[in-house]
Parts: sequence; C-alpha cells; structure tokens
Amino acid sequence: MVKERKVSKLGLLTMSIGGMIGWGAFMQPGLKFLPQAGVLNTMIGMFIGLIMVSTIASCYGIILNKSPNSTGGEYSYSKLAFTKSHSFVVGWFLMIVFIGIAALNATSFALIFKNVVFPTADFITLYSVAGSQVTLGEVVISILVVLVFSWFMIRGVESVVKVQNIVTVALIIIVFSIFFLSLGKIDFVNSPLAAYTQTSSISLSGIIAILVITPWAYYGVSNIPKVASDAKLPYKQVIIITIVSLICGFFIYQMLLILTASLFSQSDLIGFEGWATGEAIRKLYGNTGLFFITSGLAFAIFSGVNSFYMGAARVMNSMSEDGLLSKKFSIKHPKYGTPHHAILFILVIIIAAPFFGKQVLKWIVDMSALGGALVFFYTALTAYKISVGIEKLVGGVATVFSTIFLLLLVVPGSPGFLSIPSIIALVIWSLIGAFLYWLDTRQSLVESTNEIG
Repeated sequence: MVKERKVSKLGLLTMSIGGMIGWGAFMQPGLKFLPQAGVLNTMIGMFIGLIMVSTIASCYGIILNKSPNSTGGEYSYSKLAFTKSHSFVVGWFLMIVFIGIAALNATSFALIFKNVVFPTADFITLYSVAGSQVTLGEVVISILVVLVFSWFMIRGVESVVKVQNIVTVALIIIVFSIFFLSLGKIDFVNSPLAAYTQTSSISLSGIIAILVITPWAYYGVSNIPKVASDAKLPYKQVIIITIVSLICGFFIYQMLLILTASLFSQSDLIGFEGWATGEAIRKLYGNTGLFFITSGLAFAIFSGVNSFYMGAARVMNSMSEDGLLSKKFSIKHPKYGTPHHAILFILVIIIAAPFFGKQVLKWIVDMSALGGALVFFYTALTAYKISVGIEKLVGGVATVFSTIFLLLLVVPGSPGFLSIPSIIALVIWSLIGAFLYWLDTRQSLVESTNEIG
C-alpha cells in the first residue's frame, strides 16, 4: 500500500511565506519603495494590498472546498467556470508570473555575489540598457545559476518541504531578530527615517504606486493551493493559514523597509546601484550581520527559483496535456519523467533577463504584477460563479478588488500605469501565446478532419 503524502500546516505556511520574502522584500526597499514612495506611502499601500489580496486569497479555500481534487492551482480552477480560451489566458499569464519571479530571484544571485562576496564581479562592461550597464561577470553568474536549476528541474529534484520549513523559519527568525535588536541602535531623530515619517509625505500617487505591485509582492500565497489538497485540511483552516502567511509577509516587508530607511534618504538612492538593505544592516551590525541576512536571502531565493520555475513548468505541462499548447511541452524525459521541453523553453526566457541589465528587473515586476492581478481576477470570479451565500459574496468582493488592481495598471494616467517597456514586453508575450494557441487549435482541427475523413 502506498503511503499517502501529506503536507503539514507548517509546510503550507512556510511555502507561502517563503514565496513572498525572496527577492522583492530584500531588494525593493532600495529599488522602488523608498525612491518612489517613501516609508509611509509604502506601508499604507502594502496594508491596503494586504486586505485586498487576503480577500482574493480566501477564494482559494472556497474553490478547494467545492473541488478538492483541483490540484493545479489557478489554471485548474479556471476550468471549473470558464471555457478553453479563458483557461489558456489564465495559464499563459500565470506562467509569466512564475517566470518573472524565478528570473528576478535568479538574477539576484549575481547582485548578492557582487555586493557581498566578490565586489569586482561586474567585470567587462558589454553595453548599457536604459542607463544600466550589462557586465559579462553578472551575466555569466546569472546564466550559471539558471543552468544549475534547469539541470535539477529536468532530473525532478525539488525542494523538500521539511528543508523549506527549516530555511523559512530560520529566515523569519533572522529578520525579526535583526529588526528588534536594531530598535535600540537606530537614531529615529537624526536618521533619514525622521523625514520619511512626516505625514506631509503621504500622497495618493505614492500609495497607488505601491498598491499596484502588491499582487506580485504577495503572490507567494499562491503556493498554498498547489499543495493544499495534500494537506487534507478543512478549507476554513486553509483560509486561516493563507491570511496568517500574508500578515507575516506584510510585517517582514515593513521591517526590511524601516531598516533600509534608517540609512538611506531618497536622495541617497539616486544612482545607487548596490544592495541598500544589505548596506544598512552592514552599518548596524558589520559584516557578521550582513552574513546572516545574506545567508537567509540566499536560501529564500533558492527556494523561490525552485518553486516558481517548477510551477511554470507544471502549468505549461498541464496546458499541453489539455491541448492548449503543443504536445511537445508535455513530452516526458525518457529517464527522469519530467517535462523537459517545457523546462528548456522556460530556461531560454529566464536566461534572457540578465542581458537587459538591472532595469529589466523593474519591467519584470510590472509584468508580473499585471499577470498576478489577471490570475487573481479569474480565481475570484471562479469562486463567485461556483458559490452561493456568503462565499459568493466573498468571491464578488474579491472580483471587485482584482478588477481595481487591473485598472490601476492598464488605465492611462494612473500612477500605477505600466511603463512603455513593460507594455511592449507584455504585447510580445501575448502575441507569442496567441500564436502558440493558434498553432495548436489549427493542429487539433486538422487531426479532427483526418479522423472524420
């Protein structure tokens, strides 16, 4: 008799938190949060996003209650309420979210290596993109990291939940410990924090600029439905675990934000290309503190690349098996049984990221935010369509919230309106998806005609 696989409550919690506190929590304070919004606007935007995403995430538990065997996450959920073409849209944009986050994390290995281990890693400048230099050293490091992960993916080696439990719990302890110990070290009167916390700095545009990326920032919560069916928990407990993980993720984001703001003003971050959060912790605790926070980040990034890379491959494999993409993407490796064609296709996309320089990280964030908002919309609307009573009401509110996320990103003039490069990249991604869908539909029509003939 085969032993039933079961994921613990802690496993669900750490998988969700681990997906939220990778690259974004550690890098965005210096790249986006402080330069574009400041401390108070970021906190308000992240808190509003927490409420909205928590409502949307509750739909996962509702759908699991209605269809406990839907183990493929949002793509599988969409098939409960929508047609084939809609499911393709969900799956295709779900992939850009997974690929985007995996690419961000993979590229971060090069940034950490440069700023912590080997400062001269950015040797030999190749060219510049949007004012950001592309160096041979960083490109080589990023490609090597992705190739290593692809090698593991093809062989079917995944993160063990028990190991992820240890890594994520250790990371949480490290961040909380550094933050609370720092409260006695930070000069709240004379440090840049004093200017950041002036209520006059609060602005609607700053809040919205952060609110629009919260679907991306909190998207680690989507890891829960992919394994929740293995946990065999009542759906209400799944909802509670989902919300607890979001709250924990929110506080970790704010702790790292405050630590960074204790050293860097907005003017300090103009033209700054290092790791601002790491530098802030180095100032407070020296190289020892930097070592601990970097070690935790490295494990978080490792887990993020692994889970989101494999998540993208699984979605692509499922879409192929359902006839929404070429059957080649579901062909299994003769020795390892993994969808190696899908893994290699994703590899090509991720490898392209470092060739566009650091600026591409911001584009990927925008793309992933829109993809996450769209997937959230379909998940919420699915919960609304298949439910009754209070659950239908939750699905309706979640649909409104996800619609707001989408509008803030696509309506011209909105503070969260996508940048031109992000729009171009999204158009290209959409055209690729439309072309692949057309090819497969055409092939299916040909096969049907041949069968009739």
